[in-house]
Amino acid sequence: MAGLANLRLSSKLHILVAVVAIGLGAMALLMAVTLKDVQHLSKQTASEQAISLVDNARFGRKLSKFLLDVKLFESGFYNDMAYLNEEGARIQAELHDLVLNAPTQYQQLPIREYARSFREYLQICSSINLALEQQALLSLSLHTQLDLLESKLTKWLVDATVEGRDVYFYEQILALITGYRETLLKIDRQQAEHEGYMLRRTSSDWFVEIMSLIDDLILRLDTATASTPEISLVTSSMQDNLRLFKRSHVVLEEKTQALWRYSDANHATATKALGVLERSEEVVEETALELGMLLDEIIDTSRERIVLILIAVLFITLLSVTLIIKRNIRKPLDGLIQGIQAFQEGDLDKQVDLKRRDEWDDVQTALNQMAHALRVSYDNIQDKQDSLTHLAHHDVLTGLPNRLMLMEQLQHTIHKSERSGERFALLFMDLDRFKNVNDSLGHAAGDKLLIEVSKRLSASVRKMDTPARLGGDEFTVILDSIEDPKDAAKVAHNLIDAFSRVVEIEGRDLYVTTSIGISFYPEDGKGADELVRNADAAMYKAKQNGRNGYQFYTEKMTQEAFTRMELESSLHKAVKENEFIVFYQPKLELKSGKVVGAEALVRWHHSEHGLISPDSFIPVAEETGLVVDIDFWVLRSVCLQLKDWDELSDQGEALVVSVNFSARHMEQSNLTERVKAVIDEIGIEASRIEIEVTESLIMNNMQVAMQQLQELREAGFKIAIDDFGTGYSSLSYLKNLPVDTLKIDRAFVSDLENDRHDAAIARSIISLGNDLGLAVIAEGVECQAHLDFLAKEGCQFGQGFFFERPIPAAEFYELLEDADKKMPQVQFPSG
Repeated sequence: MAGLANLRLSSKLHILVAVVAIGLGAMALLMAVTLKDVQHLSKQTASEQAISLVDNARFGRKLSKFLLDVKLFESGFYNDMAYLNEEGARIQAELHDLVLNAPTQYQQLPIREYARSFREYLQICSSINLALEQQALLSLSLHTQLDLLESKLTKWLVDATVEGRDVYFYEQILALITGYRETLLKIDRQQAEHEGYMLRRTSSDWFVEIMSLIDDLILRLDTATASTPEISLVTSSMQDNLRLFKRSHVVLEEKTQALWRYSDANHATATKALGVLERSEEVVEETALELGMLLDEIIDTSRERIVLILIAVLFITLLSVTLIIKRNIRKPLDGLIQGIQAFQEGDLDKQVDLKRRDEWDDVQTALNQMAHALRVSYDNIQDKQDSLTHLAHHDVLTGLPNRLMLMEQLQHTIHKSERSGERFALLFMDLDRFKNVNDSLGHAAGDKLLIEVSKRLSASVRKMDTPARLGGDEFTVILDSIEDPKDAAKVAHNLIDAFSRVVEIEGRDLYVTTSIGISFYPEDGKGADELVRNADAAMYKAKQNGRNGYQFYTEKMTQEAFTRMELESSLHKAVKENEFIVFYQPKLELKSGKVVGAEALVRWHHSEHGLISPDSFIPVAEETGLVVDIDFWVLRSVCLQLKDWDELSDQGEALVVSVNFSARHMEQSNLTERVKAVIDEIGIEASRIEIEVTESLIMNNMQVAMQQLQELREAGFKIAIDDFGTGYSSLSYLKNLPVDTLKIDRAFVSDLENDRHDAAIARSIISLGNDLGLAVIAEGVECQAHLDFLAKEGCQFGQGFFFERPIPAAEFYELLEDADKKMPQVQFPSG
């Protein structure tokens, strides 16, 4: 019985072991199936996500580059049809390529929408250019009709004057025509300013002003329409053209508004396209979440199966089965779930470690690979967003903050100062004569110079300060927490010193100076725009004071800027309407007192203010480039005057007249041809014209100046160096300069009798000129002592108030006929 019991017990044990073995086998089988499902699903999903991430990253790079190209295209468009057609075609080709290469239909839709919007944007730009061309033709027609009407009225006025009829009516109509012309010119100026600087916030006001001017001119033409049939015919035609002109402006306003709308649509579509990149990340995250849910579902199913098997297994195996589940399923599954939860929470850097070396190791590897791919995709998207943000707020060339970021930082600093009560300063810098670098060495060298300047600027200010580049050669610095103007002046001094150090560009040593304007918050402005504007005005004052310095803003500068703007506007009108006259200051031979020539000096006969000195308008003409037209007008007037004097007297044939030429002329490659064309047209010999250039002009760009002067001299013109002794020229250069005359600057003549240094300099210049075989003439001869000293030292010629002030052509001719009567107080050495 004991044996049977033992056998039963053994059998039961065997049965129990068999049941346990069967249960454990079934569990193992179910576990294997479950693990295989999890492994297969994880590998498949990770592979699909990796491929999707690669496609999205590649598409993201192309899309980011394209949007950057479009941004550059929109910022560079300036009514240029060739550029518009070429760049528009290229960008549309890139759009087509993006559509073809978009990984999904979802990503294609915003690109297609952007392509349609961009094509309409290009059509609006083209139609705006066509509208501007039509306006230009209508404006030309109006001016032509106005000239015709003025010509007819002038003829009628002359006929009426000859016949003794009343001319009051014609004079009134001519006065009206003058008003019409001024209105048309004002419309043209407004048109030109709008084309050059079209902004959304100002275009509506501009169209309102233009419409008001056109309506006013149409109403004023009614006055002339009711006069005579011929006048009525012309003015009626002008009214018709003005109505066409007005309609063209209506069309232009509609097209301009449409341009803004399509520009906004482009921006909105571009934003939508950028959302594709963000959506890619969201899709991957959603997929990871779905994978976790699927895994949870599979695990739950496996648990149910195991529970069913365990119910059928004896209670004695429960502990073993529980231990097996805990060791082989629960722990790795818990680690798997924790890893997926970490991914869902955004912790993609955490590695899943299931601490197994079986099938779970493949699951662990797949999940970690997917996390790595997600991290790479996220980093790529973040890098693109950071790059676009940086480009929007920083200058591409120098890397400094641009105007947009400057204004944002300036507004932030204002808010901070309002709360703390602290002052701060704004420095506005402009490089002196930077245009000469671009013109002589090219824009590539100019860009290298700007990069070096930006480095020196950043190194010369505190970390808390904000340097920025506004554009061109203009820079600014926000000096935070600056209470004492002396501290701002110290920073300005440091910047001037840093900029003045030699810069080596393409094997050349360049010396750069800067002019700085300083404004303070809150004294010089409560807003960002006002602070920048006032610092800019102070900078221009620093340039007027001789450059390479700094200037604090004052309220007087605002008035000066307004006055200068009015002067510049009047100067443009003066050039068009020939409001200038030429005065002549005699040049005398010091030994005999004979008048041998003259210096031509321009004066502006302003319609309201009378004669204006060159010191008041020539600097403005230099900056605007109008000085070139003025100099050539003076040259032509001098040639015509010489022609008249030759016909009146034989004495005029020996005269040589000096004409001053600005530094602007050295920038013209065809200078000699233009000058020669003037004298050939009038019939004056080149040897009777002496071109005067300042010593500083030659020294600013020696190589170009020497070439231009050599060409002029070979063409027969005489060359004189004006203000000699003030430009620090090297004697080694002087001996090679193609010049005929040295002019001693008046600064060395005015105090000859009292200052031994001035006397020594004047004596040296005279000796140098004589030794080199050059004629020497002294400016600013004011008394007999000056004349005696200069004649004794061998100076051949002189000019100054002691002999005669600059006088009109008629008075100069009288002096030429009988100089003794005009200058009885002068005792010449020979006399």
